[in-house]
Amino acid sequence: MKHEEKLNEIARLYDPSKDFDGYLLRLNFRTMMPFIKGKTCLEVGCARGMSTLLLTNLFETVHVVEPSRFNIEAARKKVGKRAVFFHSFCETFSPPIRYDAIFLLRLLEHLENPVAALRRVKTWLNPDGLIHIIVPNATSLHRRIGVYMGMLESLHSFSERDRKFGHRCVYDFNTLQQDIEKAELRVLHKEGVFLKPLPNAQLMSWKQEILDALYAVGKEVPELCAEIYMVAAL
Repeated sequence: MKHEEKLNEIARLYDPSKDFDGYLLRLNFRTMMPFIKGKTCLEVGCARGMSTLLLTNLFETVHVVEPSRFNIEAARKKVGKRAVFFHSFCETFSPPIRYDAIFLLRLLEHLENPVAALRRVKTWLNPDGLIHIIVPNATSLHRRIGVYMGMLESLHSFSERDRKFGHRCVYDFNTLQQDIEKAELRVLHKEGVFLKPLPNAQLMSWKQEILDALYAVGKEVPELCAEIYMVAAL
C-alpha cells in the first residue's frame, strides 16, 4: 500500500472530535497559549481540522501542510477560506513564506526520521519564531498502569493504539529533547499535559471538575502526564 493511501486509511479511522483526544487537544492549546505569538503560523499535519480551527482564531495567516487529502477536505469544511492548505509531506514541502510559529502537534511520533524533519522545519521559521511540539508521553501514568497489567511489555513498547494510528516511536522527555537538540534547536520550555489514569474510552464520561483537577495535578508531575509539550527555537 502506498504511503498516502495508508495515511488516508488512518485518517478515516481517527476522528478526535469523537474521542477523548479532542478534549486533550483543547488542553494542548490551553497549555501553549502563554507561548503563542506572532501573526503567521504553519500547522504540519492537521488531522480533521480541530486544531486548524483553533489556530485561525489566533493568527492572521494560517498555512497547513498535510499529506492526506481526506484530512484536508475534512479540515476545509471546518475553516473554509480562513486557512491555506498544501497537499504535501513535510519532508518535501517548500513553504511560500517564513513563519512566526510552527505547530507539530502529535506529529513527530509518526515520522520515520523526526530529526531530519525538525532540521527541515526550522528553516521555515522567522529568526525569532517558535516551534510548538506535542507528542504522547511514554512514561505517562496510564502507560505505567498498562505495563503492570500486562497490556504493554515496557513503557517504550507500542500499544495497540500506537500501531493502529501508525506511530513509529514512543517519546519520553529525554528522547524528545535529544531529538530537538540533534536538529540544532534550543528547548525554551517543556511541561506535561494532563495526568491521564485510564485509556481514552473510560474517560469520556468523567465529570469536568475531575478532568480539571487531573490537568492541574499534572503540572506537578509532568513525567506522568499523557503528553509532552516543548517549545523550540533557533
